[in-house]
Amino acid sequence: HLDLTGLPPSADEVRAFVADARPVRTKREAVIDRLIGSPEFVDHWANKWADLLQVNRKFLGEEGAKKFREWIRAEVAANTPYDVFARKILTATGSTRENPAASYYKVLRTPTETMENTTHLFLATRFNCNKCHDHPFERWTQDQYYQLSAFFAQVDLKKDPAGGNKTIAGTAVEGAKPLYEVVSEKAEGEIRHDRTGKETPPAFPYPAKFTPPAGDKPGRRDQLAAWMTSPDNRYFALSYVNRMWGYLTGVGLIEPIDDIRAGNPPTNPELLDHLTKEFIAQNFDVRHVMRIICQ
Repeated sequence: HLDLTGLPPSADEVRAFVADARPVRTKREAVIDRLIGSPEFVDHWANKWADLLQVNRKFLGEEGAKKFREWIRAEVAANTPYDVFARKILTATGSTRENPAASYYKVLRTPTETMENTTHLFLATRFNCNKCHDHPFERWTQDQYYQLSAFFAQVDLKKDPAGGNKTIAGTAVEGAKPLYEVVSEKAEGEIRHDRTGKETPPAFPYPAKFTPPAGDKPGRRDQLAAWMTSPDNRYFALSYVNRMWGYLTGVGLIEPIDDIRAGNPPTNPELLDHLTKEFIAQNFDVRHVMRIICQ
């Protein structure tokens, strides 16, 4: 109950479970099936994702935060496949009022900040130690830092007139932001490499087979999302399975749960590999993986 819904069972539920004469495994699995997908389950995991996506009135205002959280809750309630959920966020365009997923770019406003957060959140890799130099202990290079950031270099934010004159925050140091903004792709905009001073075109840090996004000229974020959420991407599915194991058991197979690297191997690689393959085989069905772990 605590792990799946964030709430303890009622006294009546405990008594009913103890009095149930069926085999322990049978009645345990019945509880798991009842809890997964329940309103309490949806609220709990929507809260988890609201935390991960920084749904905060400081960045979004009270109205914007409410809309973004409601969008997240609807996605959790619908059991949206994890790869689809991630792509909706990474490729989000339009007004943050009409498409709250676009609020991701209202919170993270620069290409480098967005890149660092995205790789950390969806790949559990820390692409920040290689900003000023090649990573001292890992394979990631300084060039790759700017190549990945370039995928977000053409994100544009403009005030949405629907928000009227309402603004968020604002200090003597940092100006106020419009309550709602429109996220779009610009035709121009590049990232400049700090060491070389040259514009750096986008490039993936490692190969992964993926289906190219539709359209004659897909945007950079579309290409990145297709690569990142591919079943062939070595970190995408694995990182989420490890996160789920950590949330449900108290410690990740890789710990910390958001720090996948060569120098931090899993405690049980066979188990992590098995769960990752299950997750991919079931088309990124989050509830399927949760059920396996709880069982």
